[in-house]
Amino acid sequence: MRGEDTDCDGDPDTHGGGPCISCSHRVPGDFDSITSAVDAASDGDAICVEPGSYPEAGINFGGKGLQLVGLAGPGATTIDGEQGGTVLLIDDGEGGDTVVEGFTVRGGYSDRGGGIRVEAASPTLRNLVVTDNHAYQSAEDTGIGGGILLDQSSASLARIVASSNVADDDGGGIWIRDSTLALEDVDASANTAGLYGGGIYSEDSDLTMLAVRLADNEAGIHGGGMWLGGGVSTFTRGEVTGNATDSCEECQGGGLSLSWANAAVQGVTVSRNSSHEGGGIAVSGVASLRDVAITHNDAVSRGGGLYLHDGTALLDRLRVAGNLGGNGGGIYAEIAELELTGGVIAGNTATDSGGGLQLVDTTAVITSATLVANVAQDRGGGIYLASPTLSAQNITVSHNLATEWGGIYLLAGPDPELRYCNVGGNTGGDLAHFASDPTGSSGNLSLVPEFLDIGADDPEEWDVHLIAGGALVDGGNPTWLDPDGSPSDIGAHGAESAGLWDLDLDGYPLWWQPGDYDHGAYPAQGWDCDDADETVYPDHGC
Repeated sequence: MRGEDTDCDGDPDTHGGGPCISCSHRVPGDFDSITSAVDAASDGDAICVEPGSYPEAGINFGGKGLQLVGLAGPGATTIDGEQGGTVLLIDDGEGGDTVVEGFTVRGGYSDRGGGIRVEAASPTLRNLVVTDNHAYQSAEDTGIGGGILLDQSSASLARIVASSNVADDDGGGIWIRDSTLALEDVDASANTAGLYGGGIYSEDSDLTMLAVRLADNEAGIHGGGMWLGGGVSTFTRGEVTGNATDSCEECQGGGLSLSWANAAVQGVTVSRNSSHEGGGIAVSGVASLRDVAITHNDAVSRGGGLYLHDGTALLDRLRVAGNLGGNGGGIYAEIAELELTGGVIAGNTATDSGGGLQLVDTTAVITSATLVANVAQDRGGGIYLASPTLSAQNITVSHNLATEWGGIYLLAGPDPELRYCNVGGNTGGDLAHFASDPTGSSGNLSLVPEFLDIGADDPEEWDVHLIAGGALVDGGNPTWLDPDGSPSDIGAHGAESAGLWDLDLDGYPLWWQPGDYDHGAYPAQGWDCDDADETVYPDHGC
């Protein structure tokens, strides 16, 4: 049957959207099983599998460059390991010309890689559903990679769903080590790991992740959605939602746990995750977060939205809203370095102190930020400081609430350096334990600013643009200019970062000007009216 062309119908799910292939062998037809077809095939052959369910485990490519294709896609073609071992084994130096696409892989049961195991090989995996596989803990104390295991690999993964897999130890959905991988359009959902990385576990690997979704995964200790340990990785245009760790005291990173890694995260939404520390994200390495929304996450102890410990974080255009934590409802940083440029920290709650932000033994530089309507049930509704080194410019801390000192509470340490900042209108007092009141010097103000909307039930929906002609308009550092050349406004939509907000990464920045969106002028100028929806842009939907 070598040379027989398959039907090319233009369906993007057929052959993974790839080119037409020439079938060397067919299952069934030429062979009764996929295993027998793979064993008989030679380098360069394409094995075409008709719709159906194939009860097989231990399919081993044996170092051959093969295409294994489910012709009708994963919805119609299943390889079921029936608990007989790893379903697919690619572990003999196979390269990118080894392709697996168009299958549901299920029922695998192994101590390493329940569904698919890739070791010292770099195949192309695409258009696959890997579900209901299990990596169990054996006498060797493994139990890693419930769905997919990749070790020493440069594989490419695209259009992969890894769901409802279990790893007794690490990597419920996908386990990665010592690899350089590209992951595009990968959905890891409802997976479980006993220890680290409910959705994805990555150790000493460099990952390029585009449009990755991590949803409803669970981990016993770290990284309900993903644990990233070591390596240099990027994560762009993704969603991290509904993930959780257990509530143990050492449990961290309900959504993302970035440990000893260098990670750049951009255009990612992190929402409704939970853990003991770092409900949304926990960082103990080096992290760059740009155009990231961290909303409605929950930490029992510290850092409802973001927990930074013994690490360095560069934060640009961060929206932190509606999170809940014991200390540091929005952000908690301890023994760390933090730089925040362009931030909205709004409507977060601490059951103890630091409703919006808590800094402990931390060096922080904060510019052009709005901390508004955060709540602490003890002290420091906006900011709680314990021996920090804090320099802030063009920020407003207002409408926050605490039992004691709703604005900024300084427990110990030197006064923060405030320039062109506004601290005013906070319930319970504005400033506590400062050696001297900064109001009236270095351009600092104590006013009650008005925003377009901070009254909606959900802080994620608040609009913290200043009202036109408001008290903080043109009140910032006069040497820093807004995009129109006027003196900078105080807050998140002022100065250098004012015209750069683009959470949805649609290429159209959010309007920065005080007041409502001008439907006449702003579309022509390229300003977006909705920064949460990439389908809405200046000439469409505003």
